[in-house]
Amino acid sequence: MTASDPLHPSPAFMLADRLVEQMAAQSPITATYMGVAGHDHRLDDYGPQEAERKQQRLVEQLAEVRSVPVLSDDDRVAVAIMVERLEADLEWHRTGEHLRDINVLGSPVQMIRNVFTLMPTDTDEQWGVIADRLSQVPASLASVRATYAEGIAQDRAPARRQVLGVVRVAEICAGITEDASGVPGRSAAGGWFQGFIGGYTGSARHTTGTGCPIALHTVEAARAV
Repeated sequence: MTASDPLHPSPAFMLADRLVEQMAAQSPITATYMGVAGHDHRLDDYGPQEAERKQQRLVEQLAEVRSVPVLSDDDRVAVAIMVERLEADLEWHRTGEHLRDINVLGSPVQMIRNVFTLMPTDTDEQWGVIADRLSQVPASLASVRATYAEGIAQDRAPARRQVLGVVRVAEICAGITEDASGVPGRSAAGGWFQGFIGGYTGSARHTTGTGCPIALHTVEAARAV
């Protein structure tokens, strides 16, 4: 078997590229973390219905990967990795673990905030993208809450200790309480998001795609959080 040619990728590698593109479209936050452009203006939908759609997509993607021709050792490795990742993600959903995905290290509650720290903030246009994403924070958090509620309804409640830890993280982020050092969450007046937009120093004359001045749009989006 020969190695895969980057200039003439095999069906397995072309499929891998498509799966990355699909993952980025399904999870804008993941796209930002992976460095895939074009999705930074959106946030994830963590709701129960979207989780069901994702599970069905995983089944379809897994079937596609298992049927792709293996023409080289590189293909064999690539297919094995894709199968392992898709099977693990599918099992996560089938067992209902997504219904109680809350912990102090990295769960949807933190991801929705942390993704903003990976976004460029050098130009007015970049702040316009941030403003668009900020405006979706309430809906994304609401979808997280809906999934947790569904988990409780199905008797799949998360560990109480983890819940209390994330509540404290959220309170610090919102500026409701102080962190261990006695410093309020980034901005005593309005929490982390208000402090984050305080870094904007551009011109209010520039506008977003909707015609709203970027400075005003960003502030209004942060206030909605």
